[in-house]
Amino acid sequence: MFCYQCEQTARGTGCTKVGVCGKDHTTAVLQDLLLYAAQGISMYAHRARALGASDRAIDIFVLEALFTTVTNVNFDPARLQGLIAKAAAIRDKAKDLYEKACKKAGAVPEKLGGPAALVFETTLEGMLKQGEAISIPSRREKLGDDAAGLQELLMYGLKGAAAYADHAQILGKESAEIMAAFEDHLDFLTKENPTVDELVGRCLAAGELNLKVMELLDAADIWGKSTWDTEAYLLQCREVRGPGRGFPCAGHQAIESVHTPLCRKRSRPGGRDRGDVVAGSRGPLRPRAAPWPARPRRRKRLHRGRPGPRAPCDRPRCRPASGR
Repeated sequence: MFCYQCEQTARGTGCTKVGVCGKDHTTAVLQDLLLYAAQGISMYAHRARALGASDRAIDIFVLEALFTTVTNVNFDPARLQGLIAKAAAIRDKAKDLYEKACKKAGAVPEKLGGPAALVFETTLEGMLKQGEAISIPSRREKLGDDAAGLQELLMYGLKGAAAYADHAQILGKESAEIMAAFEDHLDFLTKENPTVDELVGRCLAAGELNLKVMELLDAADIWGKSTWDTEAYLLQCREVRGPGRGFPCAGHQAIESVHTPLCRKRSRPGGRDRGDVVAGSRGPLRPRAAPWPARPRRRKRLHRGRPGPRAPCDRPRCRPASGR
């Protein structure tokens, strides 16, 4: 395996045996293959959209495939195998959409190669061989460190934006312009010999895409209001008090925990439900509780100097026996 997706990567150069996040070789290779499949889907979807045809199911799967490969989101090889098999079916659907759009427009369908033509294996061993063939080290040998590194930078930017775009669509906010941008960038990543200048421009464009996605997510009616008053809400959360542990949470994790409770099991009496966690808070939002009663402080005994000799006891049993 080779992965340098996160800043905690081993030695600052890349994880090669096992990821510092816990990702193993099998998971890393299957994630690479899933991303490759998403590129093949986007090659057809991008060209079909240019002819006025699109499919929401295809668009949503591309977002979910990107989101799946974000660090610590899904490290289950069996689940990744199922997603790769589903990606093959979605790609065939995108290809059929593109060919029908060409026929309607009177155009000749373009014969695509690369991830658009790869026949995916059905066994784990076969998938691992295919994933290793299109992994980062192979592209670094072919394109050089600069071009391959910029390709990965663009992919990581798309992954992060896809995480927020997926949550936005769950909350009912979608944008054809944003989906077209995702598919356009993924289609570009299949280009045989991209130049460094082209890749730098694409990375900057991915930054602009991320801002548009955040605007889309911000417009979602998360709290039952037309806008998300972040500052006022977080200020209100800071006033929440109570016993038990909290789960500090930010970003898309907070949005997901509000929209779909992740877990309703309390870790201990008085603990917080993880499904009630919101950004910046230590528990579910509720009216400010009354301050807890203060415990009386125990006074410390203060000795002034050394204590003197102990006074003799006057009780009969403590008196010295006669004759001694």
